[in-house]
Amino acid sequence: MSDLSKGIISAILGSVSIAFMGVSVKLIGDNYSNFTLLFFRFFISLLILLPLILRDRNFSFKIKFPVLYFFRILFGFIAIACYFFAILKIPLTNAILLESTYPVFVPIVIFLITKEKTNLKVIAGIIISFIGITLIIQPDKNIVDIDSLIGLSAGICAAVSYVFLRLVLFNDKTQVNNILFYFFLFCTLVSAPIMLADWHTPDLTHLIILISVGLFGYGYQFFVTNALKLASVKIVSPLIYISVIIGGFADWLIWNDCLPMSMYFGSAITILGAVITILFRDKYILKK
Repeated sequence: MSDLSKGIISAILGSVSIAFMGVSVKLIGDNYSNFTLLFFRFFISLLILLPLILRDRNFSFKIKFPVLYFFRILFGFIAIACYFFAILKIPLTNAILLESTYPVFVPIVIFLITKEKTNLKVIAGIIISFIGITLIIQPDKNIVDIDSLIGLSAGICAAVSYVFLRLVLFNDKTQVNNILFYFFLFCTLVSAPIMLADWHTPDLTHLIILISVGLFGYGYQFFVTNALKLASVKIVSPLIYISVIIGGFADWLIWNDCLPMSMYFGSAITILGAVITILFRDKYILKK
C-alpha cells in the first residue's frame, strides 16, 4: 500500500474518531459536568502518551518556546471546552461543523499575528464559509444563537492554537511529543479540581463512555498526525469533514434530530469555502 493510500485511510480514521468522540460526549454529557468530560478527554490521552515519550530518546521535559507553548495550550483547551459545551446544546452535526471551521480562520489569525497577507482565492473561500456559517447560526432580528456562537468560538480558538503549534514546529520539528505532553498535562491539571468539586461516581456503562472520550480524542490526534506525515494537507484536510456526515447520521439515528434544509445548505457552503481555503492556502507558517 502506498503512503498516499495510508494517509487517506489515516485521515478517514481521524474523522471517524472525532465524530465518535462527539457522540460519546453527547450520550452522557447531561449527567456530568463539562470539566468531567474534559478531564477524561485529556487524562486518558496523557496515559496513552506517557509510555511513548518514555521510550523516546529525543524527548526532553525542557520547554524551548514557553510563550508559544502557553498560547497553543490555552487556546487548545478553550477550543475543546467550547466544543464540548456546544455538543450538548445544539445538534451534533452543527457542533462538529462549527469546530471544524478552523481552517477558515487560520489565514486571518496568521495575518493578525505575523501580518502575512493571503491570496484572493483563500479570501474568496473565507467569504463563502462565512455565508454558510451565517445560515447555520441563523441571526434573526439582531439575535444570534449563543450556543452556536460558542461552537463557532471552538473553531476560532482551534485556529489560534493551530497557528501557535505550527510556529513551534517551524522552529523545531522535534517538539511534537513535548507539546502534546504539556497540552495533556496542563488540561488535566486544570480540569481535575473543578471536576472533583462536582464529582459523582459513574456506573460501568458511563465509565466506559467517559474513557472512550479520551480514546477517540487521542485517536483523532494520532491518525490526523500520521495522515499529514504520509499525504499532503490538501488531501488530508478535506477528508476530516467526513465527521460532519457521521455526526448527521448519529443525530438522525440516536437522537431523531433532522435538521432543516437551511442547515444542510449552510453546512455544504461552509465546507465548500473551507476546502477552497485549504486548497489555495499560502504555505508560509502552514508549510508541511
